[in-house]
Amino acid sequence: MPIFKAAENKKGGGKGGFKTSPKFTLDYITRKEKAEKISSQYLNDEMDYAQQFEDTKRIWDKGLSDRSRKYYHFIHSFSAYDHITAEEAHQITEELCQRSFPDNEFVIATHTDTEHIHSHIVINSVSCITGKMLRISPKAYTAIKDLSNELAEERGLTTVNFRKPSAEPVRQSQAERQIILRGGTSWKQELCEVIDLAVDNTDNMSDFENFIGKYGVEISRNTAKSISFRHPEKKKPIRGEKLGANYTKSALEDRLVRVRDHDLRAQVMENLSADEKKLVQHIETYTEGKRHFIDIINSMAAWAEHVQKKAAELRRREEQRRYYDDAR
Repeated sequence: MPIFKAAENKKGGGKGGFKTSPKFTLDYITRKEKAEKISSQYLNDEMDYAQQFEDTKRIWDKGLSDRSRKYYHFIHSFSAYDHITAEEAHQITEELCQRSFPDNEFVIATHTDTEHIHSHIVINSVSCITGKMLRISPKAYTAIKDLSNELAEERGLTTVNFRKPSAEPVRQSQAERQIILRGGTSWKQELCEVIDLAVDNTDNMSDFENFIGKYGVEISRNTAKSISFRHPEKKKPIRGEKLGANYTKSALEDRLVRVRDHDLRAQVMENLSADEKKLVQHIETYTEGKRHFIDIINSMAAWAEHVQKKAAELRRREEQRRYYDDAR
């Protein structure tokens, strides 16, 4: 599952936008000891990338002031569970950028120096084709995440529908609700995406913690009754209960047990003959139907008991009324 996210920016500049020179960032992401593959669009790979970014700005006389964004920096991360190669990750990221930023210069550097392969993307804020400033709205940012999922699905990789509403909605601040209304994705939603994917791919707490760790998510607190997570772009952790009822310690343990039971059933079914599988399915259907029938019977019995109590109450009131009438 690829995750497209903006690089952390503590000095402002918008979603992934930076108001400083891209020289340091470009030098960092293209280091030989980190980058397995490097490519670019509309740039000469034999010349200094940062200087070429600057030249484009001067040609169009755009993005030169201290208040202007100089570049955007994004990270496209891939799950270790997809067993993707650096070549494949780089190709997917190239197509993502070519379709999302067709008029802009950009540099892609795919790193393999961590447990999960990830591609750094640095984009010039001024288009070399039109001279326009690149502006990435929350809606456009979400569209890029959609495209990332689409490209992954085409190649048989795991994906996450981060728009899919959960049974228990994530608690959101007013600012986060505004982001979502404009088509964006809040950091809490991103956290829930990774947790949900981990639950679907693991069946115990240890593997679960290792899985989310590959996406930079940390479990900062894990007791018998509570659990807290830290988003890679946040300093402070958040308790699972604040993400919703599906993310408390007890709920996560229940969800992991269901996954384990489902996997165990699949293993058992795999070794059965066709006739044995049909027998198991009939038993399960009968058991589920019997459960449903029992629920109906219990509901009817409860309703009958309720009706009887009401009838007895009415009889008692009627007897009292007659007693007072006779006394008069």
